[in-house]
Amino acid sequence: MTTQHTTFLRKAFSRHLSKLNAGGIEPTPDYLPYDFDDRIARYKWRMFGGMMVTDELRQMTNIINYWHFLLLRWHAWNMVIANYNDDEAWTLRSEFLIPLTHHCLLSPSSTRDTLTFVATNSLHQLRLALGGGYEDRLVGDPQSGKKQNHLKRADKEQRLMNVISSWREGKVLIDAIRSIDDKAYREA
Repeated sequence: MTTQHTTFLRKAFSRHLSKLNAGGIEPTPDYLPYDFDDRIARYKWRMFGGMMVTDELRQMTNIINYWHFLLLRWHAWNMVIANYNDDEAWTLRSEFLIPLTHHCLLSPSSTRDTLTFVATNSLHQLRLALGGGYEDRLVGDPQSGKKQNHLKRADKEQRLMNVISSWREGKVLIDAIRSIDDKAYREA
């Protein structure tokens, strides 16, 4: 790498940092909070259920906040790159933007799957804590002597629907999850 190229990249990255620090970029730089411990502590969980729910919600919060963090950087880079000619812009996209956009564009799919996983496990644990004869078994759980059944996305979302079917808000939750990485997003 030549000194001239290194200087070019440093100046561009400095401009990127300036855009981030100046504000006015989207999405707004507000991140999801981690203040759900008190709400989870209100319930009497079975064994480690509360710890598991808290841990998975923190992980989900980290995933969404990281995606948000990358979207902010993507927007800042778009603002910076707009001031360069085509060759320079291509160099900057190759160096800084392509890995960032790749992650951002795949995040809705992985976030949808992770939300389904976290919601299923959390609400399953909540139903166990509430009692009422709810069985500690989910569709797809390994059975003694049988190979584990790996479910497809649609089957996992149906499993979540079965777990939350006793709550009227369940349909709203599953519809919200299904709106992430839906057909319209993928086509766009």
